[in-house]
Amino acid sequence: VRAMRGEFDAVIAPYHDVGMTAIKVASFGSAVNVTLGLPFPRTSPDHGTALDIAGLNRADPSSMIAATLLCASIVARCQSRGGRRPPADRPTGTRSSARPSRAR
Repeated sequence: VRAMRGEFDAVIAPYHDVGMTAIKVASFGSAVNVTLGLPFPRTSPDHGTALDIAGLNRADPSSMIAATLLCASIVARCQSRGGRRPPADRPTGTRSSARPSRAR
């Protein structure tokens, strides 16, 4: 609820389906999904493929545009640092569930 009031810039969810469910309820069509911990920037729109409306000129591109712009801004920030990632003592986030940690 506090995030929906604008008190935070981002919300981190423990699992993809938990976060996406909340995002779709709160702001479907304008949110962006960001996967942290990868060696490259990865953003995606908050919607699925919407094959049921493909070719009907009914799709709203807002979330795709927002995801593309956010990804471009992440790349620009990395390039402004000479392509370097943040130091290891300043983690950028948690690993994606699709790519579990190899630490034992």
